Amino acid sequence: NEARQRATMSMIERDINQYPYAPAPNGKDRVRSAKEDFYRYPSLLIYNLKIYYKRRTSSATETLLSLEQNKTITTGIADDLRFSLYAAIYVRMKAYAFYDSQKEDVLVSRFYTSSSGVYAIPRPLVVMLTWVCRSLKDRVRYRVNNVGGSNFLVKRGRKNKKARIAMPVPSTYCM
Repeated sequence: NEARQRATMSMIERDINQYPYAPAPNGKDRVRSAKEDFYRYPSLLIYNLKIYYKRRTSSATETLLSLEQNKTITTGIADDLRFSLYAAIYVRMKAYAFYDSQKEDVLVSRFYTSSSGVYAIPRPLVVMLTWVCRSLKDRVRYRVNNVGGSNFLVKRGRKNKKARIAMPVPSTYCM
């Protein structure tokens, strides 16, 4: 049990470092991979939380609901994970529809116009997604390094009762 938790924690730390979520420098347009750049980190984090907390769920949304209902993770973290996952799925599905195949390239653009055969996504969506995922990574990194234990994403309050982590990111988003 402890070995599984240690291995899961190391996977979470590896994923935090592997997926940087960096927007295009100086606001310039840039081709990105929808799967690697947007979808991979939130889906892996949810999967690792599923393993860490021994959930027997069949989907990421089911895992988040289970973790949130049992107060294993805060509502804010669950909302941020949901947003980042759904925004990434939205981008992937729009790219698939544009190419009429499972092609993942998207152009992060200030202008919402596809050019030279590459599907364009609006830069504000990418900035918001980047902001949410970086905030998630910072909170998870802090909890992994400073708290540990079985409920590392839940801040403990007075008398050892669970309390929510303060949310630096709004939990309601517009797309």
